[in-house]
Amino acid sequence: VKIYPIGIGSDPDKDALQSVLGLNPSLDLDEPTLKEIASLSGGQYFRARDGDQLEKIRATLDAL
Repeated sequence: VKIYPIGIGSDPDKDALQSVLGLNPSLDLDEPTLKEIASLSGGQYFRARDGDQLEKIRATLDAL
């Protein structure tokens, strides 16, 4: 089974405010692991930093 993970969010910002739960989504995105999962499964990792990029990724995945 091919896996196509999508990392969603802006680029990491170490100075960004954390949520009430202490999370900073831009820093918590584990891209190396997502890339490895995609590679091991024969899939592909995608990165969406905004809605336009996410829409392009959706179109790419729909075409598979």
